[in-house]
Amino acid sequence: MERRIINNDNNRNSNHMGRDDLLRRIQELAFMKVECELYLDAYPECNMALEQYKNIIKQYTELAERYENEYGPIRQENTRGGEWKWVSTPWPWQLDGNGKER
Repeated sequence: MERRIINNDNNRNSNHMGRDDLLRRIQELAFMKVECELYLDAYPECNMALEQYKNIIKQYTELAERYENEYGPIRQENTRGGEWKWVSTPWPWQLDGNGKER
């Protein structure tokens, strides 16, 4: 039986993404990360899956850091200044397409 790995679309250009597209891509990568973790739990010897997982983690980290630098924290573990600020900024669904609060 042939095992297939999720294609993570390496050709997507993240340099020109707006806020909504960037957040959507981060969410996609977070989902892909969990799927790879589950796959690797079942097939820990699959080197192709492990390499894909490492690539997903790298992309997720880079884009999440970029988002947080531009728009504020989206991950609990990335609080700044010793304060629990990630809940004090507007949630993504509270913003319009221009990043303004609705």
